[in-house]
Amino acid sequence: IGASLIGPHRDSLDITINGHPLRQFGSLGQKKTVMIAMKLATLETLSEHRREPAILIMDEAFAELDRTRGKALLNLLSDGGQVFLASATMGGLERETMTTFEVSDGSVNKVEA
Repeated sequence: IGASLIGPHRDSLDITINGHPLRQFGSLGQKKTVMIAMKLATLETLSEHRREPAILIMDEAFAELDRTRGKALLNLLSDGGQVFLASATMGGLERETMTTFEVSDGSVNKVEA
């Protein structure tokens, strides 16, 4: 069994907010917001490169986000393309622009608006 000591998987990315390392000084909400921004940038780049909408899959995207950031994320995601969000809670955010399914006791059911 070998190990790769070089390559993109070994690169580190230092992100700062006001000159302070996000990793050490950022709140959970700030870290989550940066992670989502990077995912959205990757989605846009991939979609442009392939000349077709990419599919976005996110788990617990609303965890650690306040209501304002959660609404902003939903607005960004409603611009098109297929998005799959898995979340224990939507934090009271509106669901009228999306199809929602609920998993309960091993069954998947569509939630009617």
